[in-house]
Amino acid sequence: MEEKVLVKGIFKSKLMSTLTTIMFVLAPILLVAFIAIDIEQYMDGAMIVTGVLLAGLLVLGAIIIRKMFKKREVIVTNKRVIVKGILKFRKDFPIEKITEVSTCWFNGIGCASPSSKFKYHFCINKMEIFDTIAAETLQRDSKYQ
Repeated sequence: MEEKVLVKGIFKSKLMSTLTTIMFVLAPILLVAFIAIDIEQYMDGAMIVTGVLLAGLLVLGAIIIRKMFKKREVIVTNKRVIVKGILKFRKDFPIEKITEVSTCWFNGIGCASPSSKFKYHFCINKMEIFDTIAAETLQRDSKYQ
């Protein structure tokens, strides 16, 4: 029997996109403020270096957060649940081994087997994924009884 994709997770968060946008906007403002402080207090560039470092850290943090949220993926097939994340992270949960399916705050969806588990937040179709995994595990349980 061939493996069929039953449902894919859709991840979207206004909160995270707003947070990264604020970080991108705050970085140049912070840099200009530190340059102004340096010029006003005659600090010979010490505050400029600090401002550049802080602005760079804000931009780098925003880029990392954005990449983390774009790389997440949950795919439910008739044989397994495939979870993908940042840095080529991937876990496969065979339907036969799934012991728990859960939902939580911030549109979170989770799944666990005896050896590992995952929980992702900001999933728009979390109930569709939950219902699909639950139906597949119940179908598996009825097959063995």
